[in-house]
Amino acid sequence: MAGKTASNSSGERFGPATQDGQWWRLGSALFLHFGVLHLSMNLWALWDGGPLVERANGSPRFTAIYVGSGLAGNLLSLVI
Repeated sequence: MAGKTASNSSGERFGPATQDGQWWRLGSALFLHFGVLHLSMNLWALWDGGPLVERANGSPRFTAIYVGSGLAGNLLSLVI
């Protein structure tokens, strides 16, 4: 588990640290990926579905959807 501890110190969402006042982790976890497969799947999903959502809603709204859903998901996983 040494790798997981090192990863936690770099900003991913980690419940105890987030609850102890490091709320920036909720946002930084949107842009950090643990492993090549995780990064690849997220990039593929954005490449495949992102243009459709952006065309339907526009760039500013797409950005708001991306950031809002990421923050909501991180908050939900923190509560659960």
